[in-house]
Amino acid sequence: MTLKEFRKKKGFNQKQMACEIGVSASYYCKVEGGFQNPSYEFMAKLKERFPDVIIDEVFFFKKNTGSDSTGAAQFVYFN
Repeated sequence: MTLKEFRKKKGFNQKQMACEIGVSASYYCKVEGGFQNPSYEFMAKLKERFPDVIIDEVFFFKKNTGSDSTGAAQFVYFN
């Protein structure tokens, strides 16, 4: 689930979501749009306001292309 999908699931627009977690609307939009990586503080505020959010699911996902030659799972930042 992406940050956008999570926001829509909660029924908020971007400005409302930013207000809910206590960040500026412009910063929130940049994070959701993938133009800026979320800070630790952003993720902490999101988790504090929405305890049901799973940060790894919102900001990271496991690639479905398999593993590299070492057999290690590959994780990619995604928002």
